Amino acid sequence: MKIRYIYIIILLLAGVLFIRQSGIKELPMAIGEPLEIIIIKNTDQHDDNFYQLLRNFLSVEIGPSPQPERVLNIIELDQTSFKGIFKRHQNLLFVTKSDTFSIKHTDNIFAKNQNAVFLNSHSSKDLLSNKQKIVDLVFQIKEMEIKRQILKYKNQNNIELQRIINNKHNLSILLPKKFFLALDSQKTTWFRNETPKIGQGILLSNLDHKDTSLSPYKICRVVDSIVKANILGPLENSYMTFESRAQKSIDTIMLGGFSAIKIQSLWRMENDFMGGVYQLYYIPGNQSVRDRIIYTYVYAPGENKKIPLMHLESIVQTADFF
Repeated sequence: MKIRYIYIIILLLAGVLFIRQSGIKELPMAIGEPLEIIIIKNTDQHDDNFYQLLRNFLSVEIGPSPQPERVLNIIELDQTSFKGIFKRHQNLLFVTKSDTFSIKHTDNIFAKNQNAVFLNSHSSKDLLSNKQKIVDLVFQIKEMEIKRQILKYKNQNNIELQRIINNKHNLSILLPKKFFLALDSQKTTWFRNETPKIGQGILLSNLDHKDTSLSPYKICRVVDSIVKANILGPLENSYMTFESRAQKSIDTIMLGGFSAIKIQSLWRMENDFMGGVYQLYYIPGNQSVRDRIIYTYVYAPGENKKIPLMHLESIVQTADFF
């Protein structure tokens, strides 16, 4: 009899799983711009001051940039207006009143590839006590966007450029086909993507030394010298260099199994009127591999920088060192 019940339970679980998977297949695809989130408000439970405080906590800046810019674009809707095409948006934030504070994620409620967040909070005081969790939510949503982008890149990988990267830098990375080879020297490789409004670049370089104690200041100085020598501008005697007076954000992240230093700041073109945002990654080597750097930049005059920056971050996140 016990075996019979076990079989029944297995069949029931299989049926539930089948129904859930079938339901997901029937859902439409999620829509919406990357790094955009809809807050579904319940104004009967929380007042305007509560939502103003929530917006403030979610309004995290992208870091050093020519103009202030936030990670998320925030759209607000009352529950009565949340219908139709809004339900298919890829990032949703439902706010409800509860005695205890919590943030929970659920996917594929109204659409495939959809991320729904449920924020339960009792009052503004509750939000203040959990500010860091709300700030962390911004970066969790960004990480989800990066994962979505990486899935797209898996079908767009430039095999020819991948071979160059593998052989020279002991590195595997998904580089989309829209990028082209701009420079191929002994230790440095530069790839570019150019559109009428936006320019993106990725520079990879093997360093001559191994030094696990380089400070962020020294890293910037080393990388700046590489950038100056290799990324030349459109005008005679013009070249890319770091804006020394600009603010820098410095983080330590894991990249391809290695601990890496990530620095974001501003670049400019010497002897020209160009500039933008850069992100550089310094990856210390090991006994057999020297230090390496990945340097990415965006040139987007008059345009928001966060989406092209996120695209570059997505590429870098696919890095695997060997």
